[in-house]
Amino acid sequence: MGVLAALLLLHSSVVYGQNKGSQQFGGAWWSTVSHDERLGFLYALDDCLTYDRKPGLWFDDTWINYEKKVSAYYASSSADQTVSVNKVFEHFGKAPAAHGGIRQSERYGDEFWRAHSDTVRRGFLEGYFSCRSGSASKWPKTLDFYLEHLNDLYNVDDRKGENAPEYTGSVASALEKLGDLR
Repeated sequence: MGVLAALLLLHSSVVYGQNKGSQQFGGAWWSTVSHDERLGFLYALDDCLTYDRKPGLWFDDTWINYEKKVSAYYASSSADQTVSVNKVFEHFGKAPAAHGGIRQSERYGDEFWRAHSDTVRRGFLEGYFSCRSGSASKWPKTLDFYLEHLNDLYNVDDRKGENAPEYTGSVASALEKLGDLR
């Protein structure tokens, strides 16, 4: 069975009534956001589904191909537009045994955050928060709050000066720290 056919069957296995956070990131959302925001969202899903999900999944295709596959699912006339991007993307994951494990040091972190635009970063936050939707109360503030605070932590564009200290941990660990700023 082809990938698209398998994805079209996916909507029958989706549990409806998921949290509001991941449901808003379905086909309608996907069709309105930029390429960069989509990629940021997929990067975050990779990070979350690989490290935070037990057992984790492994993703080994290119980001362009993943974006095309998700787009192809939603472009299909029989696609359920309410299926979250999370569920569509999760379908491409492989069992962890296929790669032998990944180290925490390989998570998206300071280099990723500093190298990308705010649009990619926004997509990353949307994807990460939707993936961690069971922890929604951990991050009750606006997305812009977390975007700005992460930009400060990572000293994006040397906003605090060239020699200012920069956070060097993963985005996930930085978000855990920011989640404590209620």
